[in-house]
Amino acid sequence: MNISTFLSNLWKSLLPPKYRDLCRDNTVRKSALYFLTLLIIMSLITGILYIPILKKLPQEVQKEFSKINNINFNVDLSTNGQAKFGLLTIDMTTNRSLEGSGILIAKQRLEYKLFPFTSPKVISDRDFQELVNDPSSIQKLFKTIVIFLAPYLLILLFLYHLIKYLVLVLLISSFVIILIRTSKGDIDGKPVYKSGFFASIFLMLELPLQIYVESWTYNTLVPFLIFLIFLMVTIFYLRPEDLEKHENVGGRDGSRDKSKDNIFGKSSSKGKNDFGDDNEYVQGDVFAGTSLGK
Repeated sequence: MNISTFLSNLWKSLLPPKYRDLCRDNTVRKSALYFLTLLIIMSLITGILYIPILKKLPQEVQKEFSKINNINFNVDLSTNGQAKFGLLTIDMTTNRSLEGSGILIAKQRLEYKLFPFTSPKVISDRDFQELVNDPSSIQKLFKTIVIFLAPYLLILLFLYHLIKYLVLVLLISSFVIILIRTSKGDIDGKPVYKSGFFASIFLMLELPLQIYVESWTYNTLVPFLIFLIFLMVTIFYLRPEDLEKHENVGGRDGSRDKSKDNIFGKSSSKGKNDFGDDNEYVQGDVFAGTSLGK
C-alpha cells in the first residue's frame, strides 16, 4: 500500500458515504493491511508524544529520592542456581560475568549491560549504597534505564493494542451482521468487516488520549462508543438498494430490475455485484452453513 492510497483511504474512512467506495475498491486483506499500517503509525505517534513525559520522569524520581536520607539495604539472599526474570538474572552461587545484555545480581555486586557493543558496568554493594543515597546518580541511572526500555515498551504497546483492537473489530462487526440477519435483513459479511477495519481509526484515538486524559471513561470508553456509532451509521450506506428511498422497479409487472441488485451479494445480470465476484462475498461468508447464513 503506497502513501497516496493510504492517505486517500484514511480520508474516506472519516466519511460514511465513502464506505461504498472503500468496500468496493479494497479486499478484506487490503482492509486488514490498512488497519495494521494505521496502528503502527498511531503507535509511533503515541511513542513520540510520550517522550516529554519520559524526559521528566528521571527528574521526578530524583526529586522523590531527595526526600529520603541514609537508605540502607540488608538483604540476605541465596540461590541454588541461576534465576532468570527476562533481562534480570540473579545468581549467588558463582562469580561469573554477565553474558549479553541485561542485569546480573551476583554476590556482593550488581552488573549491567544495557546496550549492545558496550562493556558491562559493575557496581559493588558499597557502590550501590552510595548510589541510592545520591539523588543525582539516581537520575542518571534511571534515565539510562528509560532509554533502554523505551523500544521494548513501544513494542508492547503496539502488540497489546493490536490484539485488543483486532478482537473488538471482529466482535463488533460479527455482532452487526448477526443483528441484521436475525432481523431478516440482507447483508453480506465482508463489507461489514471491511468497514470495521476502516472505522478502527476512532478506536485508536485511545492511544494519544491516554497520555493527556486520566479518566478511563474519556480516554477509552468514548472512542469505543464513537467507533460503534460510526460503524452503525456506515451500514446505512451499505444497505441493499431495495431498502433505499427509491426501489429499483422494472417493467409493467412491477418486478425488480435484476441488473440493479444491491451491493450485499445479490447477483446482477452479469453474475457480479457492485463489490466484485459473488464468490468472494457469498462463499467466503463466515456464517455460511449456519442459521445466520445467507
